[in-house]
Amino acid sequence: MSQPSKTISYRLPQPFLKELFERAAINDESPGTWTRRIIIDALSNRSEEELSEIRRAIDELRQDLSLVAKALLVRAGKAEIKEADEWVRKNLH
Repeated sequence: MSQPSKTISYRLPQPFLKELFERAAINDESPGTWTRRIIIDALSNRSEEELSEIRRAIDELRQDLSLVAKALLVRAGKAEIKEADEWVRKNLH
């Protein structure tokens, strides 16, 4: 059994109200249904700031992995520096 919901009301300035009605119509939803879906999605998902931090961390890890791969290829005698750079570009980016 789902938990009971509670009605929440709010006021919007005219430009935002107009935008709300337009976006709801584009999605073939009532303004209330569209707003409820957007709020639930926003509260259920990670914030943009958190996602940006995760993307930055992934970018840093990719850079580290590229450097390590180049170093291993060159040190193991499997490739010259230019060849290692090309391998990294083809396989890791």
